[in-house]
Amino acid sequence: MGAVLRRHGLYHSHLSTWRRERKEGALVRLSRKRGRKPTPPNPLAGRLRELERENSRLRRRLKRAETINEVQKQVSEMLDIPLNHPDNESDD
Repeated sequence: MGAVLRRHGLYHSHLSTWRRERKEGALVRLSRKRGRKPTPPNPLAGRLRELERENSRLRRRLKRAETINEVQKQVSEMLDIPLNHPDNESDD
């Protein structure tokens, strides 16, 4: 056992100290996790995810509406149908 301890740069007194500390409960501190403590969850994180999903859904709907609008413009040009623009109409 002495050869193993010497190979790793340890002494028998290290073993005695570690055994005594274990008996006294000092090594319990070594079993704790190291590093940063996890941050508590943000109370607004759920609301943020919900708003991001809604934003994504609305962006898809806008893209679809713009595509439909472009197709309608192209069809009206192909069929020579004039488009009624809301800014040209009067509400009289």
